[in-house]
Amino acid sequence: MGAFAQPQVGLHYGWGGYNTTTHQVIGDKIFLLELNDGSFQKVWIQSLIGGVYTFRHASLDNNMDMVHTIDKSAYSTKAFVYFNLLTHQAVDPEPDMDQWDLLFTQYNDFVPTAYTVSGVLLNPGLQAAEVMPVDTAIVDTNGVNWTGNRNTIGYTWKAYQGAWVVFDSITYYVQDNNDAVWKVIFTGFGGAGNGNFIFTKEKLDYLSAPELHSELGFIDVYPNPVSDILNVAVKSENALEFSIYNLNGQFIRGGNLNNAKGSLTTVTLNMNNLDKGMYLIQFNSNTTSISKKVIVK
Repeated sequence: MGAFAQPQVGLHYGWGGYNTTTHQVIGDKIFLLELNDGSFQKVWIQSLIGGVYTFRHASLDNNMDMVHTIDKSAYSTKAFVYFNLLTHQAVDPEPDMDQWDLLFTQYNDFVPTAYTVSGVLLNPGLQAAEVMPVDTAIVDTNGVNWTGNRNTIGYTWKAYQGAWVVFDSITYYVQDNNDAVWKVIFTGFGGAGNGNFIFTKEKLDYLSAPELHSELGFIDVYPNPVSDILNVAVKSENALEFSIYNLNGQFIRGGNLNNAKGSLTTVTLNMNNLDKGMYLIQFNSNTTSISKKVIVK
């Protein structure tokens, strides 16, 4: 992860230094790479000038020694430019950046030495946050550590203990390309048997990263499905009311939510007198309302 950019200090990018007068990055390191076929090559990123990378790569005995250029503007919709050092050609294996959010893949991490792991990497233009435990609602974006690190989700939500065990105490909040936020909880992993990543996802329509953007503020409900007591976590500058409807639009009951203005409040609603099924709970201020689907089991 970012092997060419370590250590990145000040105006030095790890592979080269930035000149504030010429606005050029000039490479000052040679890297040794082990390729997929077990061979080795030397790689020197010589410069980044006017949006064009120039790099040189060679075999250890210098029988092969080539220079290539890559113009970033030709790949403006991509997260990365890929280059095959054996065929000496750029390759284009990924969709445009605005067409994907998460990459389910294998990659190398250091645990503590280089080791192949199966995990989830984030689109470099997006953000994610890890929150524990699962059944605690997100408080607000000021209390959540949003990061753009590609491996914010990574692989540490599971462990092999004779069989794959998924830790059920972690929630991930993931920003998508439309600035919506999704709650993602992993529930299983197939490992070498089938490689399946198993997870639940819920779109939080009222929240965007990294700022809340509604007159209603923040509202989340848990657990969902619910059998008796439903928790409503709310942080709003307004007094709110709630109304419960069945899927036929029939009003069941409602009232004041009794939330504290401006502070995070957890309000409980008794759902055990409702028939099993799906309901809509509508939360209202004077001018705005949102609805949450809740399943009573």
